[in-house]
Amino acid sequence: MGIVDPRFELIYSDWEAQILINSRRVKFDRVVRSTLKWEELKDTVKESHWVHISAHGYQSRSFHGFGSGVETGPQGKKYSEADENLTALGAFMEYFPGIQNSVVVLSSCYAGEIIDVADEPIGLSTALLLGGAKAVISPLWKVDEYSTLVFIELLYEQLTLSPTIAIAMQMAQKRMKMLNKSELIKKPD
Repeated sequence: MGIVDPRFELIYSDWEAQILINSRRVKFDRVVRSTLKWEELKDTVKESHWVHISAHGYQSRSFHGFGSGVETGPQGKKYSEADENLTALGAFMEYFPGIQNSVVVLSSCYAGEIIDVADEPIGLSTALLLGGAKAVISPLWKVDEYSTLVFIELLYEQLTLSPTIAIAMQMAQKRMKMLNKSELIKKPD
């Protein structure tokens, strides 16, 4: 299941959707380009073995880091309206039914950032892992949209060549570091 730019705010979202559709190893049954409230989001990703979400992310120290999330819901008065977006609190309290053994890719700023509370790190990726996700791939900080697009393209390309997700990540990172300027500015087909 792919959810790409539900609010139509990202410049390269059409290309990212095309990367998901053309992926050879990961087969997406659907790529959605619409906002989804929390209940709709849970129903949409149910039983998906691979979930890719591309949207704006945010880090919030409210509720000890549980207010952090990804903007998957309709635009509200505040970017962090917990009942509309995918948040750490929602993922932790209600978990995604059927997400067990799924890989979740969060192509969003701050989506992997965690806040230390006492002895335990808390954030969206932690909540998804506690909910049963096999793996969560997400950036730990604010990322450039185009660089993210290039990395996602390299990651899905490496997934077809590598035996594991970890090796695919490592190879995509190495390949990205080796890109020269002309390769980097080449727009996706």
